[in-house]
Amino acid sequence: MPLPAGASFVSAPIAHLQIRVISGRNLIAADVGGTSDPFVKIRSPSGASKEVKTKVQNKTLNPVWNETFVITLGNAVHDLVLVEVYDHDKIGSNDCIGFVAIDPSKLPFGQEVLTDENLSWVPHGEVKLAITAQNFGIQYHPPQYLNDYSIYRNSLPGMSKKGLEKSKKKEKKSGHKAAKGTKASGPYTGKACPPGYSIKNGWVKKDKSAASQAGKEIGKGLKKLGKLL
Repeated sequence: MPLPAGASFVSAPIAHLQIRVISGRNLIAADVGGTSDPFVKIRSPSGASKEVKTKVQNKTLNPVWNETFVITLGNAVHDLVLVEVYDHDKIGSNDCIGFVAIDPSKLPFGQEVLTDENLSWVPHGEVKLAITAQNFGIQYHPPQYLNDYSIYRNSLPGMSKKGLEKSKKKEKKSGHKAAKGTKASGPYTGKACPPGYSIKNGWVKKDKSAASQAGKEIGKGLKKLGKLL
């Protein structure tokens, strides 16, 4: 999303970003009973702000949280904010059931914008957010910028576990395709992610956990051993 003509970005030594986590819709079912116990966690990469999270909403795929948080950013131009949805497990670790990356550098200064975000890493699911850059952001923008920003965010596809899979499907359906020999680049090139995430082809990708990687390596070793035997 390009900067509007005549607009400019105003930074702050310590940027304050307010996120109101309103609701979720059509989340995936992580529990045996066909529901989830979802809660939301918000993180930034700089460590300037503590991790915050909502309360758990039990046994629902369409939760309503309506909780507001203010986090601090070390660099509002380069930092990405991750809004992660988890299924709460009483025994064992909580399961990630989707995430959304927010680029604060495109937010209007001091004005709340409402967005319906497509969750990545899962087949389906959305979260509704209200986001305000309290002391930084884009100034001198045209009145329609708020609406344009919401449309832009709503149009961003969720990424699958395989990276650009959902994006490619959307690209094929719309008839738009990157030129031969080139890769379509996402909107997050050059941005910084919180631990556990990385940028691939301009899109945010969830890294494999150490336990998952170890299990994969053990599996490869056992397979080789089986061939030798």
